[in-house]
Amino acid sequence: MPIHQGQKGPMQFRIRSIMTLIAVLAIISAIIEAKTREFRKRRHTESHLYSMGATHVGFNPASEPTWVSFAFPSDLEEISLYQSIEQVDFAGASLSDEAIEGISRLNHISCLHMTQGCKVTDTQIALLADNACIEVLRLTNSSVSDNAIPAIASIKCLKSVDLSGTPVTKAGAAKLKNLCPNLVIKY
Repeated sequence: MPIHQGQKGPMQFRIRSIMTLIAVLAIISAIIEAKTREFRKRRHTESHLYSMGATHVGFNPASEPTWVSFAFPSDLEEISLYQSIEQVDFAGASLSDEAIEGISRLNHISCLHMTQGCKVTDTQIALLADNACIEVLRLTNSSVSDNAIPAIASIKCLKSVDLSGTPVTKAGAAKLKNLCPNLVIKY
């Protein structure tokens, strides 16, 4: 059958189909490669944080860690490599003075949880006073007492503190409210 001018032959149709198929496969391959790279980056980050004693890590859509939970923290100096971490949870953990000092230098942590029997002392709370970024401090069921009130009050950007289940007395909570009238205190 002769091909008339302007009419496409079967060969041209096949070549165009093959070219389209190759383009689609190239796009799919690029997507798979990007997802694999993202997955590897997340796994590497998790592995590094787990080596510091982390038990859980949360990520944002850009695959950067935003929160981390520690049960047995060790060598927290390297956590400063992750500027995207905003929340740190030490529920039930025992914290050394060195760990608290390391936390106090992290100027990107806005929410700090030291709850559920976390063995943090009044003196260690004082080490957090220089941190200018902590906005939320949760000390629920920790051993913090009235002696920590001046240190809590001196945390510059603190907006909310949870003292429920601690040895802090009503008088201690009232003293904190007098020192920081705008502070939200859960007692």
